[in-house]
Amino acid sequence: MVGLKSDGSVIAAGENDYGECDTADWTNITAVACMDSVTFALQADGVVNTVGDEDALNDELFDVNNWKRITAIACGEGFVIGLQEDGKLVAAGHN
Repeated sequence: MVGLKSDGSVIAAGENDYGECDTADWTNITAVACMDSVTFALQADGVVNTVGDEDALNDELFDVNNWKRITAIACGEGFVIGLQEDGKLVAAGHN
């Protein structure tokens, strides 16, 4: 479980088997989302941060490293989506 604090930091709780709760150093966050063993955070500058299962994050399936100008994020079971400032959606995960 993750939550966004009013100061832009993130609080996370859970088993943390894969490091999915390692969010203590995140700042300037505007939105958070999580799935399975991965946590995503949207920075104020539109870049998406990730922590969690390295196997999942290193797999091209969940690669969000090239996402830019994101204004919102959301997750479901096995996928993450981002809304770009131009209104286009980007997605990663199981199709």
